[in-house]
Amino acid sequence: MAALGLVVGAATPVWAQVQPAARTGTGIEEVVVTAEKRETRLQETPSAITALSSSQLEDRDIAGAEQLQFNVPSMVFGQQSGYSFLSLRGVGTDAVTTAAEPSVASYEDGVYTGSLFTQSIPDFDLERIEVLRGPQGTLYGRNATGGVINYITKAPSFDSETNLSALAGSYGRGAIDAGVTGPIIDDRLAFRVNLHLDEHDGYRQNINLGIKEDDLHEWGGRGALLYRPSNNLRVTLRGDYMQQDTSNPYVFLSTQSVAVFSPLDLLMSTSAPLGVFSEPASFFAANPGLLSPADIARLNGGSIADYLGFKSQPGPAPPNPEETTKVSTGVPSRSDVNTGGASLTADWDVGTINIKSITAYRTGRLTFDRDTAGFATPNVVFFPLDQAFNQWTQEVDVSGTAFDESLDWVAGTFAFHDKSAIADMIYLPLFGDYLTANLSLADPGGPFAFNLSRPVLDLFQIPTLLATATISGPGFGGGAPVIANDISTVPSTAFLGFRTTQESQSIAGFAQATYHVTDRLRLTGGLRYTIDQKDVTRTFHSNLLVALGASASLCDDVKDGKSWQALTGTASIDYDIAERTMIYASYSRGYKAGGFNPGQCAGSFDPEYLSSYEVGIKSIFGDGQFSINAAGFYYDYTNMQFSTFVQNQSAIANAGAAELYGLEVEFQAVPEAFPGFSLDGSASWVHSEYTEGNPFDPDGLFLDPSQRERLDIRGNELIRSPDFRLSLGAQYTIDMANAGKLTLRGETAWTDTIYNDIFNGQAPFQSATTQPAYWLLNARLIWSLEDRRTQIQLFGENLTNELYATNRVAFNTPQTLVSVSGQFAAPRTFGLRLALKL
Repeated sequence: MAALGLVVGAATPVWAQVQPAARTGTGIEEVVVTAEKRETRLQETPSAITALSSSQLEDRDIAGAEQLQFNVPSMVFGQQSGYSFLSLRGVGTDAVTTAAEPSVASYEDGVYTGSLFTQSIPDFDLERIEVLRGPQGTLYGRNATGGVINYITKAPSFDSETNLSALAGSYGRGAIDAGVTGPIIDDRLAFRVNLHLDEHDGYRQNINLGIKEDDLHEWGGRGALLYRPSNNLRVTLRGDYMQQDTSNPYVFLSTQSVAVFSPLDLLMSTSAPLGVFSEPASFFAANPGLLSPADIARLNGGSIADYLGFKSQPGPAPPNPEETTKVSTGVPSRSDVNTGGASLTADWDVGTINIKSITAYRTGRLTFDRDTAGFATPNVVFFPLDQAFNQWTQEVDVSGTAFDESLDWVAGTFAFHDKSAIADMIYLPLFGDYLTANLSLADPGGPFAFNLSRPVLDLFQIPTLLATATISGPGFGGGAPVIANDISTVPSTAFLGFRTTQESQSIAGFAQATYHVTDRLRLTGGLRYTIDQKDVTRTFHSNLLVALGASASLCDDVKDGKSWQALTGTASIDYDIAERTMIYASYSRGYKAGGFNPGQCAGSFDPEYLSSYEVGIKSIFGDGQFSINAAGFYYDYTNMQFSTFVQNQSAIANAGAAELYGLEVEFQAVPEAFPGFSLDGSASWVHSEYTEGNPFDPDGLFLDPSQRERLDIRGNELIRSPDFRLSLGAQYTIDMANAGKLTLRGETAWTDTIYNDIFNGQAPFQSATTQPAYWLLNARLIWSLEDRRTQIQLFGENLTNELYATNRVAFNTPQTLVSVSGQFAAPRTFGLRLALKL
């Protein structure tokens, strides 16, 4: 029973659609996947694929990308303000605006989902998940430079079944999944309906506001109708809806003041957020030359901030989030996501040809309020951000065989149309107060640095059109509500406001074919041609920039547009060196369209491209007792898109070029010598580095040599590209005859150091953006009855209570302060789950 297993998700290559393949043992089963938009055996598909079956997803409580990452080699999940950052083999997305599109594309039942904030929404009632690593430039071409995740839901069945799952856990967690499927008209019309509910209390206690944060409330449903008028035609209508409310706060990691206005800026800290203006009268008495004795007396022992009535006051010191779940933030966090859609899939077999049409509509909306600084004094307050999209897609695939089944082929067309909008109000109360005090009280001609007798300037209530807010929302400082373009209600607090609407269209044609040269040797080739068009209208307002004399950078309803074209494709050769053992070599090229940054008035960023070279082996051996799938790859990556936050503005830019190479291994063992025992796991090693220097000034036109050297990123690792990831799982099952089966399973995973910025934490005052390596450990005890129709599971996850961040980000806001904050994953949790199938 030494089966303490080990993986927060081993990459076990076993899932649905088991084929009665030629096999002499009773161990590992071969499976069929649809990764190439036709049914192929996993061991005969020349690319790196990981998949998880319905039972594996249920047993390991995997509902989305955050848990999935520990099941897939070289996959990393990051999250910021509700947006997901997925990367595979170091290739991913790092931006939080409507401009960003995922480098790792997600599909559900063949429908592309292009929004970053829906990628973190959990799924339910799944048949399996397939993860394809590497650029998918032919069959899944749109933006799939890093890879593809396919979520396949359970289809309606003509056999009646009801399923119910209930879960209770720590932090008040409660979850219910219920569904029913069966015939409406025998052998003609079937239905499936599922409901989902999951919630828990906050993981973190906010000692400043006296509330719990990091809670969850989500509910949703899915329905499907299957119409089968004949044996060769299947029509499926699907619809789904999900609502998720969370409060994952930014927590403080570090802050450092940078001298911009004066050397006194260096006094800024969380205990003195306004620097010298937060210090008590005794500080000025001990530091002559700053205030006159008369002004010191006016303070009456307090600070200049108190004297002027500023709201930027220190609160409880922020605890270390790597040691405790207590936090101290100044504004409650809230993220609300609503997403849903419908699709109509027609699947028609015409002799040796299959025709599939997928017509789909998806919509979603994200709103959130939060302060990204992570400490008790409100600093960078999103109040609110509102983003929405409406997306139509149409895909037609035609596949078949030719030349006496020597040629397998698939061809198709894809069309995508998306309308999206983002509007944001970002209040900067700390910077506004600091700027007001510094510009108002400074007395360069006098005997003291500051003079309290000077009038306090009203810097931010400037009645111009460009100084007004772009969306409705209350002024952070307690002022009247701000109405769009109402110049009479300019907030008294410094703010940035922007609104962007974008219309995107993409059309593509593709084809791929595999020729069986012999029974053992196969050649595959494919091409895709894509045309992308984006049109954008941008508005950017700010009373802060007007106050600083930078109104030229503000704008109203500026229109722009751009188009891109790309030819991508793949080629591979694979050979069976033995029964159930295949080797392969492949080349593929991926492309991701460019776009426009919200919060800017002009300019765009370019597409990125990736060429991949891969070799691999897939083998089941030892009379079906063992399997190993391994791959080695080399990437030539150019113009990769990344985001940065500098001087109050987040923007996507292109970072020149990079190279990546690495190895991945997935394995499984079901040894006959140890009945009931199984082992599974994976390992990946990825070397990544930028090969070009400074993306902010590539031609050396603007920065002096010292600045260029400081910003040189050559040799740095790519964002979210840890060198090593390991996972291991082991389980032991005891057959208790009429009492069912008892399974003890353990899981562990190790993730190497993760860099969250292109400077690898080496930029001034930004070392805290680096996430140190960490281990995770899970354990599960599962009692199954009647061939899994009744199951009780007791589980513990993150048993060592590892406190790690899903993202870390540095904000240069205000200009005098570099603040690093992060959002953290769940601490140790326990639960009990009961599942029934009737």
